[in-house]
Amino acid sequence: MCLRRKDIRLFLLGLGIGLLLSFLIEPWFWTLLLAARIPAYILLRRKLRVERLRSACKNQQGVKHMELVFEEQTIEYLRRTLCKSTSQELTQELIVPDSYPDCARVVFTGGSCAMRGKECRDGSVIVTGGVRAGLLYVPEDGAEARALECYLPFAIREDDPAATAQMYLMASCRVKSADARLINSRKILVRVGLVCELTGYENASQTVKTLKDAPAYLQTKPQSYRCTLPREYAEKPFSMTEDIELSGQEAAMQTIVQYWLSPIVTDKKLMGNKAVCKGMLFLKVLYLASDGTPETCVRQIPFSQYCELRGDYADDEWIAAVEITGSELEVSNTEDEQAKLLLSVSLLLQCTAMQTTQLTLTSDAYTTRGTFEPEWSELQLPCVLDMAKTSGTLRGSVPKQARAVLDSTLYLDAAAAQKEDGGVKFTVPASVNILYLDEEGQLQSAIVRDQVTASVPAGPCASCTAAVSGLQEGFAAPSGGGIDVRYDVGFSVCCRCDEALRTLTGGTIEDTGSAPEQFCVVVKTNPKTQSLWDLAKAYRTSEAAIAQANGITTGEAEQGELLLIPM
Repeated sequence: MCLRRKDIRLFLLGLGIGLLLSFLIEPWFWTLLLAARIPAYILLRRKLRVERLRSACKNQQGVKHMELVFEEQTIEYLRRTLCKSTSQELTQELIVPDSYPDCARVVFTGGSCAMRGKECRDGSVIVTGGVRAGLLYVPEDGAEARALECYLPFAIREDDPAATAQMYLMASCRVKSADARLINSRKILVRVGLVCELTGYENASQTVKTLKDAPAYLQTKPQSYRCTLPREYAEKPFSMTEDIELSGQEAAMQTIVQYWLSPIVTDKKLMGNKAVCKGMLFLKVLYLASDGTPETCVRQIPFSQYCELRGDYADDEWIAAVEITGSELEVSNTEDEQAKLLLSVSLLLQCTAMQTTQLTLTSDAYTTRGTFEPEWSELQLPCVLDMAKTSGTLRGSVPKQARAVLDSTLYLDAAAAQKEDGGVKFTVPASVNILYLDEEGQLQSAIVRDQVTASVPAGPCASCTAAVSGLQEGFAAPSGGGIDVRYDVGFSVCCRCDEALRTLTGGTIEDTGSAPEQFCVVVKTNPKTQSLWDLAKAYRTSEAAIAQANGITTGEAEQGELLLIPM
């Protein structure tokens, strides 16, 4: 036996005590007895220490350390970095040509917009284009009305730190108001309000972890999400030319005052690597006939176009926006041919392809034995919850007696969103410019201004935007009390989710092995309606065990129910 220093000290201490007793009371028996017990005491200490070490080693060998394993899925998508609408007012002084008579009053002003170009820079975006404005005025000498036109160029710059040179930009510009004011008989101030809606995307990716090969005693709560994300942006310029034959009274068209072009997508589909759309190009022309009377001409021109994409898609959604980038319209009226309109239009098809991915996240987890140290993360993907179409109606009236309404045009501003109970309410300022003949047959003008509203259901965490367009269902007509106005406005609503989702992304389990076989049941009265998951987690058992013991077929235990909870 090898003695340590501590054991030797204890032996010498016992021997010293024995010698002291022998000197005091001189009983050699007690001295020899004490000396004999000290080695036995030392051996007992050594034995206990060895047993403790063996027990610790045995326990250490029984504990299993497990690192959770996950499958990683990388999702590539387009993150929306810019979503704004910006306005600009354009003004220009228009000089009446010397060959035209003096102006008494302006009875009509209209405008149509063309987006010429767009550019993304670090910290800003720039959209350029122009507005063609047409005017109709009544001369001082009472002669027939005269038409004037002017071109107002624009360059809209929007500064935003989120803008980058690599950003994809979807832009839409339109006229929101048009009017003119007479400065003097030879000078007219033209004012046009312009609104430009900007949506910017940049490439992004997100790694999603899914739990793999979890042990049976690890209880998990999986949540499935159907996540629709913008995946790709593409655009394609195209052009249309059309010879539009005029018949009847239209054949007397002499001077074009103003024309409007409105492309409407009626059908769209993703087919493989192509985004295909069909639609109608609505053309409305306000013109002066040969007798000087203002008239209107309306045509619908069908179009179809596709845009090539990098990826392949099947039955997925996509956002389409068709913008006018340039146009020319002139009257061809010769003796040899029938009168016709010669139309040439340049357009830009902008498309954002969506793709749906099924995600399964672990929102909660616990173990029925051992120790569990989870690692949680928040996943935030701008999933598109819903893409819906709705409409609102502009109703108004003008307290002016009219013999006939010659033209009415709807202008729309940008839509503002406001959350309300159970949804989102959109409000868009609108105006209608009206050209009419009064009871004496004189040309007059009026403007109706109001707001158009529409609501869609949405959750509290949803972020919704809407693109508005004037539907072709509208009119302004004389009535007993004046002129009644009604126009329908279309809202294309896109709702996205801004909520961060908690998910399990890592963790370790220390399993000490199964407990000895025992039967334990907790009997309790459920104080409130709660899920079986919460009950099982509180008592470290499983949902299936509670459901089987109590015959519960739903995922909840009702309030006041007597429960048997196996453990």
